[in-house]
Amino acid sequence: MEKRKSAIEQITITENTYGCEMVTPTFINFFYGRNGAGKSTIAETIQNGGDAIQWRPGQSEEDYNVLVYDQQFISDHFSNYDDLAGVFTLNKVNIDIQKKIDQLEKDKIKLLDDLSKKNDEIDATTKARAEASGESQDRMMSLTEEVRKKFDGAMSGKKIKKTFCPEVLRWTPVKHEEGGWNMSFLP
Repeated sequence: MEKRKSAIEQITITENTYGCEMVTPTFINFFYGRNGAGKSTIAETIQNGGDAIQWRPGQSEEDYNVLVYDQQFISDHFSNYDDLAGVFTLNKVNIDIQKKIDQLEKDKIKLLDDLSKKNDEIDATTKARAEASGESQDRMMSLTEEVRKKFDGAMSGKKIKKTFCPEVLRWTPVKHEEGGWNMSFLP
């Protein structure tokens, strides 16, 4: 039985340690041998094409979808899916998409962690602010106690911390040229 001829009539290997070796392939070819025997070099030569490949007359590389099923092809087109044994994705596009999804998932986890830390900071700042405000109001009530007693009639509706302190904060002291202080209302 005669072997069926390939569209590639001859491969000239000049890469690595080969000094112009010629291979005449058939329709289906298997290259096997020890490490360093030249299997990957032949695969690279076929994939790179160019002058190293002699096509049948009237045919060229553009007429074919040349695929070399080597380790690189397997890495590019088959990938375990999420480290699940026996579950894998096929084709380079799906592998690239899955890698992007995995990276986006990692980015999402990091962003959620950052968000959680920022929310904790906001909560701590809000708590510290509330504590400082409470201490400030307690001190304000303590420092104004005598004055508030003297002007009890004017304090109508503002005798407790909850109503008095916000009213005081609406005013700001202003120094007049005659040397006295006055409170002016801030709208």
